[in-house]
Amino acid sequence: MSVAQEHFATKIIGGRLHGLARGWGQGIGPRAVLACPPGELHELGLLSFGLALWERGWRIVYLGADTPLDGIAARLDDLPPAIVVLAAVMPQRFLDSADELTALAAQVRVGLGGAGVSVSLASRLGAECLDGDLVDEAAALAP
Repeated sequence: MSVAQEHFATKIIGGRLHGLARGWGQGIGPRAVLACPPGELHELGLLSFGLALWERGWRIVYLGADTPLDGIAARLDDLPPAIVVLAAVMPQRFLDSADELTALAAQVRVGLGGAGVSVSLASRLGAECLDGDLVDEAAALAP
């Protein structure tokens, strides 16, 4: 598959997932804030994880790809989450924001997911490792 084909498929699938996510911030369940750290553009797994959480009663605040972590920290009072979940396909995305991630994890429960996370990396940053199957991880977090 060429890069152009991959981008096309990602846009089609992402559009469908966003369509399924309408209204996922409403309700009375616990709130999860979902984002990709700075530089991370791959969000299909995070969108899918959000849908799996929503199916289990969570309210979702989706901030999307390439999200500055200081922006999340600044909104914690406005959107008090039960958890902030960040996803990346490469460990370097988490490492590039290590100071901000550690500070965020000192304020709120943080889970790290995607191919870029490991137990040791999450532990080093003060976060939880969500490196299993996204449906299983969502079920483990369910209220």
